[in-house]
Amino acid sequence: MTQPVSAPAQAAPDIAALIREAVREATAPLQAQISTLQATQPKFVKLPPTRQPSRRSYQPPEELRVQALKLHRGESATGQTRWYDTAMGRDSLPEEYRPIFRPGDIVRLNPETVAWSDTRTWGEILGTRKTNPLGIGEVICTMGRTDSWEFKYKVSIPGESSGSGNGYRESELLFYEDEQVAV
Repeated sequence: MTQPVSAPAQAAPDIAALIREAVREATAPLQAQISTLQATQPKFVKLPPTRQPSRRSYQPPEELRVQALKLHRGESATGQTRWYDTAMGRDSLPEEYRPIFRPGDIVRLNPETVAWSDTRTWGEILGTRKTNPLGIGEVICTMGRTDSWEFKYKVSIPGESSGSGNGYRESELLFYEDEQVAV
């Protein structure tokens, strides 16, 4: 049994179509404006970093504590992690003022820099040595800043530093690129 369709029910779809068409016509200029504005907006592109990214990514505090506990000749374990060697300590400084080296980095002495306690350059000092003539060693920790606001690092350099390492200014050190060296 089919029921006859009443006139108002048949007209309802036509009214909905008319309303849709009226809205589409009324918003057409706005849609054109939006399309024009979107086309003229500048496209933002992320710039490449100006500095080389750090060799390591984030290290959890537990891992930093393990690195801080690395024992070298004559060193005692205190269980302390230095502030600048933690992620929070590094993040508290603006990027351009953060320490360059991290604990565990393999470094060498800069041969062109004058040694802090001497009038000779590190190249002259190391040139007389038969063992470790490049002054290659491992960063143990970041000690703090000098009076000239330069970071100072505790570095263990076999044949040069004392049992647990000596303090070297940031300008006295360079990254050592040869990955096959074991200190």
